Amino acid sequence: MNLVWFAEIRWDYLRTRKQHILSELAKRHKVLYIEPFTLGHRCPFTFRKEGRVSVLTLPALRPSPFKLLNLLMMTKLSWLYYVILHPVLFTNLRQVLRGARIICSNIYFIPMARWFTKPYYWDFNDDPEQFGQLPEWARNSFRCFLLRAQGIFAPSRFYERTLKERFKAPVHYIPNGVEVAGFKGQPDRERKGVCYLGAILDWSFDFGLVKYIAAKLPEGSIHLYGHVEKGAHERLDDLVTQHGIIYRGVLSYRDVPSILRSYRVGIVPLKDRPEVRGAASGKVLQYLAGGLMVVSRPMEEYRDYSPCIRFGVSLEEFTESVQDFLDNPVRDEGLMDKLRNRDWKNLAAQVEQIIT
Repeated sequence: MNLVWFAEIRWDYLRTRKQHILSELAKRHKVLYIEPFTLGHRCPFTFRKEGRVSVLTLPALRPSPFKLLNLLMMTKLSWLYYVILHPVLFTNLRQVLRGARIICSNIYFIPMARWFTKPYYWDFNDDPEQFGQLPEWARNSFRCFLLRAQGIFAPSRFYERTLKERFKAPVHYIPNGVEVAGFKGQPDRERKGVCYLGAILDWSFDFGLVKYIAAKLPEGSIHLYGHVEKGAHERLDDLVTQHGIIYRGVLSYRDVPSILRSYRVGIVPLKDRPEVRGAASGKVLQYLAGGLMVVSRPMEEYRDYSPCIRFGVSLEEFTESVQDFLDNPVRDEGLMDKLRNRDWKNLAAQVEQIIT
């Protein structure tokens, strides 16, 4: 089987659900990951290998800091770009794309993804309509794609229900997972403090909550790790002026398990919105597999992982749970069995069964 994934992020930007699943599938199938071109990174139309996965960088018309490009993107003239790109793409990828299964998660790659014969699928990891104004052509293309798709992958029960109400295509629940063997934590008496590992995005990260927690904790600090969205730098700079909050930069995925073993509590300080809860952050599973206790905004996906996770709606409830876990660590002997059900190998096998 050949599989092509039109993605919304660079392969090496964040290690997300799609990269884990594709890395597993590439052990048995030919996998091509098409990533969007980003200024300052690799040149467009270049191939490389990431493990067993082939990666191609392609430019896509999407929001940019250049006003002229944004104006072009909002008009029907943008279709000319895809008409020009079409023969270039097919000339270079004819052998790879012949009979391939197509999965798309980038709304601006849909005009390319739809050139290929079915079956094609949409991965609804996020709702693209929540990130600001979309060109009318992109919105229409997105809805048409979902109406004609062979299936839609939903990362949470929330999105599974929502998508079943909106579209006729089969909706498949493929949640976030964890590499259990790589993250399995060891008991460590030196564990202490609080950490957050993940993207720091202006639309989802709750800066006020982190500031409140730091102000209320009698001692210790909160360490933040992860990529920072351009629009969030100023707010992060303000946040780290607060006593007890330290930003430690971006971690390589291979370094995450060892870093987690230094902490006692992992937090998921995201805004309490349906679309944020619906994304069901996979960091929860990494924290748990790494031996941390977790405090998060309410997420339906993780209710069964109590007592090692607690949910906080209000600032006070969230902070009290963090402090209680710091003072009174808990263990769940059956936790690893629960996590093995969410191992990436099992989730990749589910996707393979659906698309073959």
